[in-house]
This record gives sequence, C-alpha cells and structure tokens, in this order.
Amino acid sequence: MKKAKLILFLCFMAVLTACGNTNSSTEPTKKEETSKEASKESAQKENKPTSGRLSKIGEWKKDKNGSTLTLKKINDKQKEIDLSPIKMKIQDVKVFEYSNLGEDDKELLSDNQYEKDKYHRIQITYTTENTSDKDVLFSGVDVITTNTKKQIQVNTANLYTDKGVGSFYGKVENEGMVVVPLLVDDVSDLSSITLHLSDVYLNDEPELLHDGAKVKFDF
Repeated sequence: MKKAKLILFLCFMAVLTACGNTNSSTEPTKKEETSKEASKESAQKENKPTSGRLSKIGEWKKDKNGSTLTLKKINDKQKEIDLSPIKMKIQDVKVFEYSNLGEDDKELLSDNQYEKDKYHRIQITYTTENTSDKDVLFSGVDVITTNTKKQIQVNTANLYTDKGVGSFYGKVENEGMVVVPLLVDDVSDLSSITLHLSDVYLNDEPELLHDGAKVKFDF
C-alpha cells in the first residue's frame, strides 16, 4: 500500500514539474511577441505622413499633385539682412526630396530633360520690409548656388508665384517664398547653399540705394 502511495506521489510531482516547465518556456515567447508588436506599431507610427508644415528631417506627406515629398535638409535659424532701406528676414531654408511622382512633376522633369524618377526642391521662406517712405525696387533672391556646384536662376526656375518682392511702396512688409527644383536624385553631399540677393533701387529712377548681398546657409 505504501509503495502504491509513493508511486502516485512521484507521478503527481512529475506532472507539476512538466507544467512548470511549460509555463516558463512560454513566457519568453509571449514577451518576444509583445516586443515585436510594439516595434511594429512604432514603425507604423513613424511612417505615417505629417499633416501641415514639415519641420523635422524624415517627415513626409503627399502634395496636391500626388507626389511624395520628404524633408531632407533644414536650416531654421532666422537671419536678418540689412539692405537699407530694405530689411529681409529669412525664416527657414529647406530641401525636399520628391519621389513617387505625380503627372505634374513627371512633366516638369521631362521639360528639363531629366530622366531620373526622383528629384529635390529648395524652399526659402522670408519676409521683406521697406523701412523708408520712398518707393523702391527689390527683386529678392536672384540666384541660388550650392556647395555641390549647382547654380539656379530664380526668375526662370521659381515654381511659386508669390515671391513677395518687386516694387515696394513706402513702409510696407510682404511675405514671400521661393521654390526651385534641384535636379539631382541625392543630396547627401549638399552641406550649404548661398542666396545671392539683388540690388535695391529707387522705383521711379535708376538710383542705386544699396548693393545686393550673399547669404550662406549651412545644413
């Protein structure tokens, strides 16, 4: 009888040990699955498009033409340029990558005989103020040059209609933006751009009020 009880006790202990081993072996698996799910959710969150203005490198969204634009470079350290009587404040300079192109962007590249499937744009946002009572003429950013030896004539390349420059009455301030294509598919070597600003003249007669200036922005 005692021998039978001993056998039953040993069998019972063996069953408990097996259950314990099963539970301990499944716990790491559950933790791993939870960790994988968390990583997946984090990746999905990071890959979501950004609404509104893009302000951090890597943020992206779809534009109105269906292309995907991703912020690749930014300098948001405001610079104020004194071209008295003109005062120009550059708010930020950004470089966007355009990919998964919509029809308008494909047409733009075709017109420029550029055959790759992505390109970039430089965007400059600023305000311009005439601090005098006189009517003056100021064309803003005439040329953009890069450390990668690219030169862009803004008056022919600008894709944004409201430059906020030109003829100024006295004591007025305008907001403006320049957006120009940079026809390269990689900007990893782009470390700076330089804005070449126009001269300032009286509006009614060809009198020079202030020489233009060059302003460099590093990324």
